[in-house]
Amino acid sequence: MDVVDLLDAALGHTALVRAHGDPRGWVGLLLEHQGGRYSEASLLATAPADQPARAEIEIFGPGGSAVIDCGDVTEREAVGTMVEEFADAVGHRRPHPLDVRHGLHLQRLLDAAETDLLAGH
Repeated sequence: MDVVDLLDAALGHTALVRAHGDPRGWVGLLLEHQGGRYSEASLLATAPADQPARAEIEIFGPGGSAVIDCGDVTEREAVGTMVEEFADAVGHRRPHPLDVRHGLHLQRLLDAAETDLLAGH
């Protein structure tokens, strides 16, 4: 889930996730990050077909707030960056931070969230 990955990158390693809501509709995630930071994400799995897709992140902290419109990021740019970084990592024989261990970390977070949802939390 991209939003969990983004929050993990922005606020630090996610140590714990809790989820509530309806997996076929609205879901809320509360993430606890190492270092004492918290984040919350609201996700809607269903939306009217005539409504444009939205993906926004708003961050609040002691220094103020920031809004990221994720709709501004194009898939072509993201894929190009991914290919360049992969080629650089292979060419210099060094690991990339978004490796299989990172993917497993995200999968474990999603599994914990799904467990909460199925338990009705």
